[in-house]
Order: sequence, then C-alpha cells, then structure tokens
Amino acid sequence: MGMRERDIVARVELPLALPVIVGGFRTATVQVIATATLGAIVAYGGLGRYLIDGIARNEDGRLFAGVILVAGLAIGAEAGLALVQRAITPAGVRRAVGAERGGGAPRGPDARRTAGEGVTGL
Repeated sequence: MGMRERDIVARVELPLALPVIVGGFRTATVQVIATATLGAIVAYGGLGRYLIDGIARNEDGRLFAGVILVAGLAIGAEAGLALVQRAITPAGVRRAVGAERGGGAPRGPDARRTAGEGVTGL
C-alpha cells in the first residue's frame, strides 16, 4: 500500500537531495571560473589574459579590468545559481531551516518561556 522504490526516489529523496546537488555544482562553477584565469599563464587566453598582460606590461588598468571581469563573472554565476538553488528547495525544507535559524515561531519546551525567564548563572 506504500510507495514503490522509484516513487520514494522521485517524490522524496530526489527533491530533498537536489538543493545539495545544485549547491555542489554552484561551488564547483565558481572555483572553475576563478581557476580558469590560470590558463592564460600557458597561453590559452580567456579572461586571464587581461591579468597576465596587465602584470607583464605593468598596466594597472588592464590588470584591474581583468580582475573586475573575473570577479563579476564569478559573483554573477554564484548569484544565479543561488537563485536556482533557492527555487528548487522544497517549501517545507525552507520553513524548517527558517525556524531553526530563528525565522519561525519557537517550538519545543522553551516555546512559552519569556525573555529572561529561566536564565540562571548570570
């Protein structure tokens, strides 16, 4: 009468695991963007070319332009994937995490305790 194995995976396990998977992809993406600039050292070009040329020619403007481009791309990818991660997180998980961080109503035996009540040893 319960769910089949594929139903458990599709309806329970995958929706709970997907935000973690996207979080790993998000971290990997930012690391790849940051380290891809090193390709310019071995003459592969890319955004790292601005950094290497700026250092080699002692042109601060070119160097800072490269830094801003790489940082902007990394921050943009991070922000975009953070939105994707938030969008695919099930609502129940978001509520549970919000309650743990103080965003929800207090629960448990301390729920009715008022400020300062029960605090000892101060």
